[in-house]
Amino acid sequence: MKVQMDKEPQERMRLLAKMVRHGATQVEIDELFKQSQIIWKIGVGQEISHTCVRLEEFMSSATRNCKNALRVVARMHNSGNRKDPDLLTALKKYVEDTCEAIKVVDSTLGRNKSSLTSLIYEIPDRTSEDDVSWRNLIARRDVIAHRLLTVDDERVHREAERDFGSLDELLSKIYFVPVKTDLGKGEGFSPLLRADALRNLAPSLHGRTPSLGESLIFVCEDKVDGFLSFRLGRTDSNKVLLAASAPRRIDFSLHGVQVES
Repeated sequence: MKVQMDKEPQERMRLLAKMVRHGATQVEIDELFKQSQIIWKIGVGQEISHTCVRLEEFMSSATRNCKNALRVVARMHNSGNRKDPDLLTALKKYVEDTCEAIKVVDSTLGRNKSSLTSLIYEIPDRTSEDDVSWRNLIARRDVIAHRLLTVDDERVHREAERDFGSLDELLSKIYFVPVKTDLGKGEGFSPLLRADALRNLAPSLHGRTPSLGESLIFVCEDKVDGFLSFRLGRTDSNKVLLAASAPRRIDFSLHGVQVES
């Protein structure tokens, strides 16, 4: 996700310099659109949700480290050596960083009277010790961080191999909306979507909430209702499906796609 903001030139340059220091790349707008699935248009006078900006930063970190963990798991599998100490060290680091970012997102939502569970239903809040859940992912970070020398390397590998594929598929489709909405007044957000961002989704059935692999998931902060999630999916005829965690209407700017009523 890239953010395009209408700001005073001096403030815009300050923001860009800060983003570049944190690993962002400064490119022309046309090139930005080619590289990005989504561009957020934030106009003058629109209030920015600084909480969502922070959450998007950490969700991007979780996504990036989750992918790195999967690459290490693939290398371990291809080499036939699951006990390579260098690969195990790298895997533990990527798993810890993934779960640390998720912990920050969860804690931040909790301070704002929300939770990952209420917004993202694919992963439960709690399960048994042997299943994936938001609590278990956070606990996994704590174990690696505080018991590094005694952590069970084989278990870290087994759980990453079991859980991180579906976790990556989910995390890579979650976007925190930088614009603060006011749905009571009909003020929403307008992401510009590349058509292939929707076409790459598996089709969903009309009347059913698009699930993992079938939707882009947007989380926004509303001035009245707090944090809400919206899912954007498509039918097999490339019509757009919209599902929301609140029974209110929000308007999207959709380019090059049909909208299903």
